[in-house]
Amino acid sequence: SIIWLGMGVLVGGVLQLLLLVFPLVRMKGLPRFSGNPLSDPNLKSALALFLPATFTLGVTQINLLVNTKFALDMGEGPNSYLFYANRLAELPLGIFGIAIATAAFPRFSTSALEEDRAKIKAPLLNSLTGTFLVNLPAMVGLWVLATPLVDLLFNRGEFAARGGLEGTVLPLRVYVLGLISFTCVKIFGNLCYAVGDARTPVVAGVCSVVTNLFLAYWLRFTWLGHSGIALAVVCGATVNVLVMVVRLRQRIELSWLVELASPVGRIAVASILMGGAVHLALDLIPEGRTAWAVSIGMIVGAVVYSGLGFVMFPDRMKTLLKRIKKT
Repeated sequence: SIIWLGMGVLVGGVLQLLLLVFPLVRMKGLPRFSGNPLSDPNLKSALALFLPATFTLGVTQINLLVNTKFALDMGEGPNSYLFYANRLAELPLGIFGIAIATAAFPRFSTSALEEDRAKIKAPLLNSLTGTFLVNLPAMVGLWVLATPLVDLLFNRGEFAARGGLEGTVLPLRVYVLGLISFTCVKIFGNLCYAVGDARTPVVAGVCSVVTNLFLAYWLRFTWLGHSGIALAVVCGATVNVLVMVVRLRQRIELSWLVELASPVGRIAVASILMGGAVHLALDLIPEGRTAWAVSIGMIVGAVVYSGLGFVMFPDRMKTLLKRIKKT
């Protein structure tokens, strides 16, 4: 029954919460209040940020609801194709992107308490560089491997009969273009809350929803079809990031953009070369061997990118490996 799927999500959420609470109990890290908790100034500050933070987190769900309605209006198929494409595109975000944004938050908070704009720039640069280090090769890899990957995972039965392969590959390639923006939304959102600016994420979120609504409605009537809805999501996330960057310029100097250019340029070159190597490897694999294509493509991509990384940006690669070993 589908009800059990919902129950499974609920139980999983409760277990996830308990796994976080128990270590806090052992470390005596749970907050204790003397007297009326609502009179505690720290709690008041947290509650003042709660509603804006809730809206910011809800922006994604609002866009999802709007886009689902537009996709359903296009008939059978598009909504499912967008769902499958989105799940695959967000895999790197779930594994690495959220971790990068979460790890940056305490460093942002520490620097913000010291009111030192120069110190805020250092964790911001590290977080953004880590984002490009992981997400750029993921973007290129998913773009090149889109067809064999979708073929391997979904192309059978009713999905194959209705042309689901062609209907999913293009939106997947569109979604992966937004991996950097999706992660940066969380990084800059955390930065805003760390410096006590709850207004900026709300303004950026509203701009994102409006952008997504307008583009999703318009682009679905173009040659992109339902892939236009995916492009609207990417554009909405990008607008979200740009609004936060512009509004944060008074709290942190934009000189970090110049410092970010050099490492990102090297990472981009390595990612493009990796994509070329994967593409050449796929050309050597007989048609129909999708499992081989995906497996060999991933291996070639990992080997080529790692090799180029240790030559072009060795310090970043060593730091990445250390963090992976700790997890």
